[in-house]
Amino acid sequence: MIFQNGRWFSVLFLSVFLILHSCKTEVAEELSDSVPDTTDLHIERFSELFLDSSEIQFFLRGNPDFATDSAGVLEFYRMRNYQFAWFNKDGMKEHASHFLNMLLNRLDEAPDGYRFPVSQLQQLHDTVHSVYYPYQGADSLTTRLELTLTSSYMEFARQIYVGVGDEAWKSLEWFIPRKKIAVTGLLDTLLKNPPGYISEAEPNHYMYNDLRDYLNLYSDVLNSGEWMVPEQNFKKLVKGDSSAVIAQIKKCLFLLGDLTEDDTTLVFEEKTEEAVVNFQYRHGLEADGVIGKSFMEQLSVPLESRINSILINMERCRWLPERPEGEFILVNLPEFKLHVFDGKEHLWHCNVIVGTTKTNTIIFTGNLKYVVFSPYWNVTRNIVVNEILPAAKKNPAYLQKHNMEAFLPGPPLKIIDPTTIDWKKYNSRTFPYHIRQKPGKSNSLGQVKFLFPNSYSIYLHDTPTKNLFRESKRSFSHGCIRVEEPFRLAEFLLRNDTAWTPEKIRKAMDSGKEKFVVLKNEVPVFLLYLTSWVDEYGELNFRNDLYGHDEKLQKVLFRMPLPQIQTDSLMTQEVL
Repeated sequence: MIFQNGRWFSVLFLSVFLILHSCKTEVAEELSDSVPDTTDLHIERFSELFLDSSEIQFFLRGNPDFATDSAGVLEFYRMRNYQFAWFNKDGMKEHASHFLNMLLNRLDEAPDGYRFPVSQLQQLHDTVHSVYYPYQGADSLTTRLELTLTSSYMEFARQIYVGVGDEAWKSLEWFIPRKKIAVTGLLDTLLKNPPGYISEAEPNHYMYNDLRDYLNLYSDVLNSGEWMVPEQNFKKLVKGDSSAVIAQIKKCLFLLGDLTEDDTTLVFEEKTEEAVVNFQYRHGLEADGVIGKSFMEQLSVPLESRINSILINMERCRWLPERPEGEFILVNLPEFKLHVFDGKEHLWHCNVIVGTTKTNTIIFTGNLKYVVFSPYWNVTRNIVVNEILPAAKKNPAYLQKHNMEAFLPGPPLKIIDPTTIDWKKYNSRTFPYHIRQKPGKSNSLGQVKFLFPNSYSIYLHDTPTKNLFRESKRSFSHGCIRVEEPFRLAEFLLRNDTAWTPEKIRKAMDSGKEKFVVLKNEVPVFLLYLTSWVDEYGELNFRNDLYGHDEKLQKVLFRMPLPQIQTDSLMTQEVL
């Protein structure tokens, strides 16, 4: 607690302060001569105490760890006509204690890079809050605490609400525009409201708050000392088996919340099987209720790694825009699933196939505008020269075999007879033709595609290779997203268009003739990369780091040094 520490420091610091306070010099007097002009009746009066702009600049120069937020600090006080924010004529406002308590309670959310000078801030707070402190308004100590509180809030809000800087963010291959938060305006609003409002008005994404709750759970389990995963000295365990290792596994499942009761028996019962199924579901495993190799591999992941995963994905949630009010589609790439929402309501989901580790599906957002029935597949240049051209050199009938055609773009478009092409004559730089696959059930895009125009040439589509949806790790595409239930998705998108009944949708998919349909209302699509998240059932999920993005982000999050406050700058200035 704030008020249990630092009493000895408060008394010592106060004694030194009272001795030194009587030794003011002309240097300090010159700095205090510049008082803001309050004769303008239009200036809102926040406080009866004022800062000098030179004091703020002196503090920021002496505390370079706050340099990133220095412009925000200066702008905040300029907007207030340099009036104190955390103090008034009666003393320190309750907002200061509320903020410090919030800071102390929120440190577990922050990776090593998000560390705050809490001990120095708490010492300053406790000294001023002490009954022995002769509060007289704006002095060197209150000024330092005032500026430390503001600078710490700016740092806290930037790190906890906003996240990593734009330069690091762009390097992490995340192309969803991040939400904008005006930290200066947020602090001003919080201070104008009752003290409790400081925690109620946090601009966190709902996914962030869900993960934060599980961060506390996993941290408590780690700190309890009860977590111990047994070695797998067995091939598999099923319902009805009895073993000492089953009791140990039950304990782990209970601590993680999969098992609702702390069962110490040695028998693999029905409730144990249900808990195993829940654990398997949360980790993307086949939910067969069998304790085997894949189950034990996931159970054996260190809790520290799980906590890091939660922190990494909380960081991603800081970047997310607000949830749309209407319909939207969310594809979580490491989960290999597509989710359909209507505002806060999760309507349904289905499996998807995403890009391989060499042909990553890009993380971005767009608006779905078109449904295309019986589509052509316009093969990308990269696939044409790296796959089709070499194959056609070996087999000149390759295009005919795969229902493809070569053409020169128009207007007008000119179809080229493939038998007239001397395939061996060309290489990847000189090949002049475009290739497309004709509509049909064997078309690589299947019988329908869904377009949300973007610069990455990525879209959702059907596929003729349905068997791949049975795989647990479904990263087989060149970057586009194959949908397991394309008819259901088309039906959903067109359900409010009376011209498109389910029968007409099926007929258009089977027609073999390409047809574009423009949606009356565009639907936002988010391609996300979350390796831990809380699902619609309130369950914490984990998935493997498919493209290595977690590893990159971890290097950014866990490398920043602890900031230090120069605690004697203003006091020294005053007594020289």
